[in-house]
Amino acid sequence: MERGLIFSAFGWISAALQMPGSFLIDRPGVRLVCGGGRFSWSLMTALPALASSVGALSGLRLGVGAFEPPVTPSNNRVIASGFPEQERASAIGIYSSALFVGLACMTPLLFHLQAALGWRGLFLITGIAGMIRARVWSVFYRGPAQHNGVSAAELR
Repeated sequence: MERGLIFSAFGWISAALQMPGSFLIDRPGVRLVCGGGRFSWSLMTALPALASSVGALSGLRLGVGAFEPPVTPSNNRVIASGFPEQERASAIGIYSSALFVGLACMTPLLFHLQAALGWRGLFLITGIAGMIRARVWSVFYRGPAQHNGVSAAELR
C-alpha cells in the first residue's frame, strides 16, 4: 500500500495542474516557466535520495508531479515560436520520438547506476543532471525575437 501511495502521488497532482501549468507559460513566459519548472522538477527528483519516510517520499513525488505539467506545453510553445507552421508537426514528432529513444538508450546505463549506487544514488544523479541541463537551457535559450538576423516575416 505504501508503494502505491508513493507511486500515485505524482499522478494526482500532475493531473490537477495540467491546465494551470499550461496557463503559466502565457504569463511569465516559456523561458522562465520551462527553465524554472525543469530545475524544480529535477530538484524534486534528486531529493528522494535524502528521504527517510513514506510521507517524505510521497511529498516529493507530489513535487515532481507539480512541476512536470508545463513541460510539454513549453516544448510546443518553443516549437510554435521557432518553426514555420509547415514544419511544426515534424519538429514535435522529432522531439516526441527523441524522448522515447533517449529513454531506450539510457535505460541500460540507469540499470548499471542503480546496481552500483542504489536507488537513492540513481535519483540523486538523475536529479543533478536535470538541474544542470535546466540551468544551461535557461542561460542559452532565447526566443526567435531575441536573435539577431531573424526577419519580421520569420517572426509571424
